[in-house]
Amino acid sequence: MWATRAYLVLSALLAGMGWGCGDLVTGLSNQPDQAASATFNSVVPAAGRTRLQVEGVTGTITVGGDSAASELRIGGTRRVAAASLSEAQSRLAGLQVEIDPGLDVVRVRTVQPRDTGGREYTVNYTITLPARMAVNVKNVTGTVRVTNIGEAVAVDLVTGDVRLERIVGAAAVSLITGSIQSQVALQPHAAIALAVVTGNIALRIPAATSAMMTAQVVTGGATVTNLTLQDERRTPNSLRARLGDGQGTITLSAVTGAINITGI
Repeated sequence: MWATRAYLVLSALLAGMGWGCGDLVTGLSNQPDQAASATFNSVVPAAGRTRLQVEGVTGTITVGGDSAASELRIGGTRRVAAASLSEAQSRLAGLQVEIDPGLDVVRVRTVQPRDTGGREYTVNYTITLPARMAVNVKNVTGTVRVTNIGEAVAVDLVTGDVRLERIVGAAAVSLITGSIQSQVALQPHAAIALAVVTGNIALRIPAATSAMMTAQVVTGGATVTNLTLQDERRTPNSLRARLGDGQGTITLSAVTGAINITGI
């Protein structure tokens, strides 16, 4: 059942993502595939805006909160690798970053050809924003890292690694293949939901966390360290328990892999 649900998540993610700013074009002629790249940088005022939404395709997405920030700084690199440097440079214009400041939600999106023709299209993002903005990231392949956010964080990734650090609020991650490493201070009545098909989940939470916790693994196991479990119920494939008063919800699931939960 967990595998079926995970692959439905994958299908929905791929169907819903758009395949769809820069200067300083450079060429890297010493690579097996010749590559051309261009940097991009934009600034969006944060006043009145409460959420960042990023839709990538391939590349690393790094989002960091800053409690003193009054704007969003969106930067990174667009890169195309092809059989020749001239081809890579000519195709670079077809790889763009769209930024829609919106009235409430700031939307950032990678736009690229649906048919890559064997070329490699990559956009790496580095984004800083006020720590009190919620963050929603979708990506197909790469690493997603979100740090120092005091609101809800949601990540959908097909293949790669997810790193959540110093998140205060709620967190949701859906991953097909890779690993999830997370440090979350769950707020009262909020939820942590981390799911992977093939890979490992590591969750660090304050030892005083209050939540109803469920961990389910089809092939693998779940371990808990430095947490006091109440009303604990175990089966070969699942663990259910209450932490503290059970105010929040923690749901962790893997088809094949290991789940590790640690109190800090």
